[in-house]
Amino acid sequence: MFKELFKLILWSIFFTIVVFFIKTTFFTDKNILVEQKYIEPSLDNKINLKVDRLKDILKQKEKKDLNSAQKYYFIYIPWEIKTKLKDYKNDIKIYIDNKNLFKTISELRIDLYEKKADRRWKMKNKTVKIFAPIRMWQQETLSVFIHEFSHYIDLYYFKNNWWYDISNKFYNISWDSTKIIKKWQTQSDFVSWYSMTNKYEDFAESLTYYVVANQDFLIKSESSEVLRKKYDFFSDYLFSNGFLKNTKFSTNLVIRKYYRDITKIKIDLKKFLQFFQK
Repeated sequence: MFKELFKLILWSIFFTIVVFFIKTTFFTDKNILVEQKYIEPSLDNKINLKVDRLKDILKQKEKKDLNSAQKYYFIYIPWEIKTKLKDYKNDIKIYIDNKNLFKTISELRIDLYEKKADRRWKMKNKTVKIFAPIRMWQQETLSVFIHEFSHYIDLYYFKNNWWYDISNKFYNISWDSTKIIKKWQTQSDFVSWYSMTNKYEDFAESLTYYVVANQDFLIKSESSEVLRKKYDFFSDYLFSNGFLKNTKFSTNLVIRKYYRDITKIKIDLKKFLQFFQK
């Protein structure tokens, strides 16, 4: 009896190792490397602040006042701007820490830069970089983070929680390949101009719209079967508990037919934070 149980345990361990190896080798890392080439590919190469050399020191320092350090941590470049960005950091924390969201995220690094680059943001290798947040409205910085964190959800959260890349269900709604839109799609089938850049930006922009102006997204989807499928994707696979459904944090009195960039939609920051603190 003991011998059979021991063999069963060994086979279980062996099977777990094999599955883990196959998943990480063939279904995760290589795909992520390919995908990240298309996420905000342009970045000012002159900004080389050698942050990685300070990573461990700063991470330990930040852990002292961060209860969720196992999930994420902040790095400030330079460190002296930490005090100035206290409110920006707290906004991001309130969003990530909501009990209805993303319970299995880990090792997310958030870099907040004082200097400006050729873009406001960047996401790569589980690191969200936001450049010159102080030059943006506070609510815009939060929207920028939500967009970049949406890439994290796309590349890491879904891949770690499903046996296959569930994101493909979203991509296949509008895309024949990474940058080739299906022939029958129109501008009205996308939440913004920027979402038409490639399938990864479509995912991030659509998820950002779902978060900051869910009611507007839902109303727009009534006149577009494609938008409805995108809305339902997040409702089914990310917010199946009904969280966020029919909420509206945007301050727009009317729903615009066209947005260039969802992160530019003005939101009621106080209302947003109060909702996520529940």
